[in-house]
Amino acid sequence: MRVFIRNKLYRYITISDSLSVIGDSIFYLALIAYASQLPDSIFAISIISLSETFPPFLAFWTGHIVDKTPDKYKAGADIATNLLRGIIYIVVATILYFQSGMIVVILISILNFISDLIGTYSDNLRFPIVYSIIPEEDMEESLAFSNISYYLFSFLAKASGGIVLLLFNSNFELLSLANSLTFLIAAVLMMKVYPSLKLKMSTKIDDGDSENDSESGIFASIKTLLSNKRIMSVIVPVALVNALVGCILPLVYIYFNNHSSKNYEVLISLVGGASVLGIVVGNAVAPKIMKELSIHKILITNLTFIAIITLILGFETSNIVILLAIFLLFLMEGFVSPKFTMFIMQNQDYNSLGVSSGAVNTILASVVPFHMFIVLSMMNIFGEAIAYSLVVLLSLAYVVYTFKMEKKNEIKRLLACYS
Repeated sequence: MRVFIRNKLYRYITISDSLSVIGDSIFYLALIAYASQLPDSIFAISIISLSETFPPFLAFWTGHIVDKTPDKYKAGADIATNLLRGIIYIVVATILYFQSGMIVVILISILNFISDLIGTYSDNLRFPIVYSIIPEEDMEESLAFSNISYYLFSFLAKASGGIVLLLFNSNFELLSLANSLTFLIAAVLMMKVYPSLKLKMSTKIDDGDSENDSESGIFASIKTLLSNKRIMSVIVPVALVNALVGCILPLVYIYFNNHSSKNYEVLISLVGGASVLGIVVGNAVAPKIMKELSIHKILITNLTFIAIITLILGFETSNIVILLAIFLLFLMEGFVSPKFTMFIMQNQDYNSLGVSSGAVNTILASVVPFHMFIVLSMMNIFGEAIAYSLVVLLSLAYVVYTFKMEKKNEIKRLLACYS
């Protein structure tokens, strides 16, 4: 908070980011609500959910583009991304006004994918920009505050999203224009501090091009990462868990659409709020209560929760139980995050940490679309029971795999102690 109050440039950047998060979060709920009203709602929700999984998969590529963007142009590039995203959602509003049905879902999913891809580029721009305006001694505090702000505004947007949809009377054209407005305001805020930002970025002293800045250096780092059996014994289980967690929310959205008589907009906003709140609480308490527990054991617990939630959906339990289960699942996700980040940092060379982090995120994101496509295809073709059964079977199979990985690591640690 001290850095936010004292540093004007950082304050404007944080407010700009928060506006983007609010607009994105509410509009995603609006898209799901729109899809739920269509005759083939399961297919429509599946398309929207799948379109959300691909931009994170390309985050490594957009991060590389950021590295190639000269420092003096990065502040301007950040403004341009907000303007482009604002224009995209004006186009979306126009489509919603003149068209309806499944063709609208497909077109908007494509445009939303493009917007999210631009968003990953903008997110990656934040690191060099913040690095140039924050003193080293305040860096940790600023990063922590940025993370808290992101999750706080994401939670508030998702938790209140249902109320916003009701206030707008589910007028999706107006909601799209409101989303556009958040990006345009964010761009204007950044324009106000652009001269100062540009000066900071232009006078920033570069350390010179490292080996990892080149294409060959990047792919060499990925190859090294993939060949590290110790790291992969953790990355693969984390990726598999993330993939199944990614399938849960679409399944819950479809479940509420098919089985609940309550207000759909409010229910999906409560689901979003419960998931974000779980992650926030998990990240906050993990260092205190999960310090002695291995990451594999937490992953096994998470997989167990996934199987339980899927069974709860299959037996058509009360909405409160489902929301509580969602909170607990994402609480476990929050437990994993800091442990996994620390594990990667402790097992990678500092000079290649940035590239390695991008490679890890790409590996994690690459598994999600495949799993979601399979599960949602089963849902569309064979129905809910088959899709639920598949998720439960995959959860159990991944429990066995994760348990084996943990035992292998324990044996290697014991051998290392006695060698």
